Amino acid sequence: MHAPMHTQDAVHTLDMLIETCDIGVYGFRTAAEHAHSQQLRSLFSRRADECALASAELLTKFVLLGGDPASGGPSDRALLRGWATLLGMLASDSDQIMIEACERGDDSALQTYREALDRPLPDDLRQLIEDQFERVERNHAEARRLRDRVRALSS
Repeated sequence: MHAPMHTQDAVHTLDMLIETCDIGVYGFRTAAEHAHSQQLRSLFSRRADECALASAELLTKFVLLGGDPASGGPSDRALLRGWATLLGMLASDSDQIMIEACERGDDSALQTYREALDRPLPDDLRQLIEDQFERVERNHAEARRLRDRVRALSS
């Protein structure tokens, strides 16, 4: 069992995860808008909605622990960092490239969640983060299968 976490550390961890979720919302919404296939538009829209829900869940804890959502934090940074991914996806005009970019985004999100889970967390916060981590893992596996299927079809 981990040692208790100071409130400021918990707020920082939540801020980091909210930013990750907000980047996911932005990236998946952008991918949904530019995907060619209806299946991908639906998948990316669903993933954006899941990221938005995860962000909202984390934001509730963030505020309860004294975090200030008006501090120009996660969402502003997420939009700035999301531009590089967006430009790469739009320049490609390829569903396969968008799937691969989203998979890379999932890789990054998984790493951020792992880092959060390596920190000492209050039990209720740990459970929320573990649940979200498992959803990201499932979605990442789904993206990998889809990527492999698209690659096979284009070969």
